[in-house]
Amino acid sequence: MVEITVEQAEQIKKIRNRVETGLSMSRVPRDTKEAFIAIADVEYCSDYGMLLKALLDSYIKANQFEILSGKILELDERLKAVEDKPKEPKKVIITTVGGKKIEKIEKEEKK
Repeated sequence: MVEITVEQAEQIKKIRNRVETGLSMSRVPRDTKEAFIAIADVEYCSDYGMLLKALLDSYIKANQFEILSGKILELDERLKAVEDKPKEPKKVIITTVGGKKIEKIEKEEKK
């Protein structure tokens, strides 16, 4: 059986906690890494996790905005197509006292 000291046990706990909650990235361009660290230092008191969360949240919002913008443009095009479609003249049928039916076409009023 291996005996460890209290200090070694504390170090093991720290390493385990860092592994559970830490994030390690490789292949990050140097300029990007330096910019990330600088922003984290200034805006988030060196809290890389909160900066990463903020960046992810803004990415998600931008993505949702892009999707909604596309849908709005699509609906706008569909609305224009409906508005540009020629309207059929409105037919009104008038029944006289004698029972004769007269069909009348009303002119379209321009707005």
